Amino acid sequence: MKSEMGADGGRQPERSGLSVPLLEARGLCRSFGRKRVLEDFSLQLFPGEMAALSGANGSGKSTLMKLLAGLLKPDRGEILYGGKAIPPGSAALSRMLAYLPQENPLMPGLSVRDNLALFSGRREGVSEEFIRAFALEGLMQVRVKKLSGGMQRRVAFLASCCMGQPVFLLDEPTASLDLEQKAVMRGWMKKHRDRGGALLVATHDEKEIAACDRVIRL
Repeated sequence: MKSEMGADGGRQPERSGLSVPLLEARGLCRSFGRKRVLEDFSLQLFPGEMAALSGANGSGKSTLMKLLAGLLKPDRGEILYGGKAIPPGSAALSRMLAYLPQENPLMPGLSVRDNLALFSGRREGVSEEFIRAFALEGLMQVRVKKLSGGMQRRVAFLASCCMGQPVFLLDEPTASLDLEQKAVMRGWMKKHRDRGGALLVATHDEKEIAACDRVIRL
């Protein structure tokens, strides 16, 4: 079950139907053993939209994110990207969406530079503009395992989202960050939305929820 409300508490207006959702889930169900985590969940995420995914711990937020990212298979239902079904693990899906999990996705024994090159799929890694924005200039040769938790989260965000995919799936993106870096991340999220991207943000952070266009409650 879910409810969708605007960040100001009001219902979102109906869309004209002319815009194709960048991400759409229809009737998703998922169980683990006898425990039903998601039941008949549906979602549409449109260009230029940022939606907060809210709910108590254990309500299924991370499970939903993994389903949408193609890392888990639903028991029932379908997921469409730009109106099309795309096979999980395919290059086409990687070009369509960026997924930042709640757990650290980085390779701890590799340097920051090597992690960024690995995630971006490009030997040169990411642009200097991104590196400066996330204050990583002096850390590119440092192994990830030597970084603080907040710094690792910063690198993980950049590694996951550096290719400019239209859809961002962010699971607690600013966890363990200080206030300054939270603001930097939120700025990048807003910029992506303003450029026509779509974001689904699982968060307990009240400021992040307030910055979203609507709230989806599990």
